[in-house]
Amino acid sequence: MANNLGENLVLFRIKRAWLLSVTLLVACASGPPAPDRDCVTRDLVIGLDSFPPGGSSTDVGRSRYPIVDNAGRSVFYAEGPTTHDVARFPTIAGAIDFFDNGEGSILRRGRTGALVPSEALVPKSASFRSGIADQQYLVCDESSCIYYARYQEYTTMVAANMGPNMTGEALNRVIMEVDRKLTECLAKPLVK
Repeated sequence: MANNLGENLVLFRIKRAWLLSVTLLVACASGPPAPDRDCVTRDLVIGLDSFPPGGSSTDVGRSRYPIVDNAGRSVFYAEGPTTHDVARFPTIAGAIDFFDNGEGSILRRGRTGALVPSEALVPKSASFRSGIADQQYLVCDESSCIYYARYQEYTTMVAANMGPNMTGEALNRVIMEVDRKLTECLAKPLVK
């Protein structure tokens, strides 16, 4: 019986990855192409110096979605990792669809059997909201917080395990640095 359960779990993961890939492919192909920008997605991932001290970091690398230009890093603390990912979609419509119906939708609803994240559980000290982001939310459960935002064709996410290192104030500073980097990118003149 356990073997069948394991096989079913593997099949579920394969089907889920395939469906996500098809959804991303369709979303990325719709709408006019995003403008040419003088921004390297890898450079939009915030530096280790923007995170609270006391953590060890991975190098900036590609995240799990091969269809879009993306990069991310994780910083590990005693309370668990904090990750920052940035993705650039070929179209703004693709970024909107992914934010509304892809990962963002799953994050807002919560996962089956897990606590449903809530804006009511956000620490009062994590009050920053971008004036530039087109869509954004910050939700928390009892031990973690997720900031997810869309800036035109870019999406960015900070997922943090909260604790002695990643406090509400520290999360607020991380989110402000994410916003600063993306705002600077969008303010650059378009490549001709």
